[in-house]
This record gives sequence, C-alpha cells and structure tokens, in this order.
Amino acid sequence: KLSHLIRTEAPLYIKGVISRDGEEESPKIIVNSITELIENSSYSVISKQQSEKVKATEPQTIVNKGKKSISKVYLRVSDMSCVSYLKAKNIVDIFEGQISVIFYDSSAAEYKPYDGRLEASDFVINELREILGDTNVVVK
Repeated sequence: KLSHLIRTEAPLYIKGVISRDGEEESPKIIVNSITELIENSSYSVISKQQSEKVKATEPQTIVNKGKKSISKVYLRVSDMSCVSYLKAKNIVDIFEGQISVIFYDSSAAEYKPYDGRLEASDFVINELREILGDTNVVVK
C-alpha cells in the first residue's frame, strides 16, 4: 500500500515492529505506518486544519518557533566508542543541517567538535535525549 513512498534518498519515518522467525532467517520490519520526512525549509505557513493534521500524524519538525535560534548542540557521551555515541552520531549524520555539534567525551574530559552538522528539529533533539538522556543534550 505504501510502496510509492519508498525511493532512493527519500527519508522516511517508519513505525513498526521487528520480527524474526528462527535463528537463520533475517529480521523483518512489520510496518504500521510510514510518513515522508521533508526539509524544514519546505514548510510554509500552514492552515490551522493542516497544522492539527500534522500534529496528529507526523513527528514534530518545526523548531524554536518564536524562540532564540539554535547555534550549537552539545552531546555528552561516556566515551567516543560507546553505543550511545554511535547512535547519536548516526542521528547527526542522518538529519543533516546547519547546527554545529560538539560531543563531550566524559572519559577524556574533552570537547570534540563533530564535522557533521545537525537539523535541530524538536523531533531530532527528542531522539537524542532519548538516546543520551535529558541532561546529556544541551541546546545553545
């Protein structure tokens, strides 16, 4: 039903469960819903009716409306090889944008600027907070 949404280089938000039948079979994703993710710059002023529909069906993608703009995101990790660092780095690489990312390596007590830049939407920041914990994600 949703195969028309699946294209090369098209980011998607997929909700579902992973299913694995037996040791030898590859895992499968049983999809419950798919939503296309679009660039924040593609949003324009939306009608109240459309706005309510977006809130009900898609992850939040409009950031800091009416607030001070974000220039940096600090992400504290236990070290630069831990699983949480790798997951956070993956999020930064997937959601490319204009915001500088600085990792704080707790084991070395060092700030390490990351080459990738982040699209710091509410959805992305919440994902990072889920991975690293609320106190380990600082938006400035």
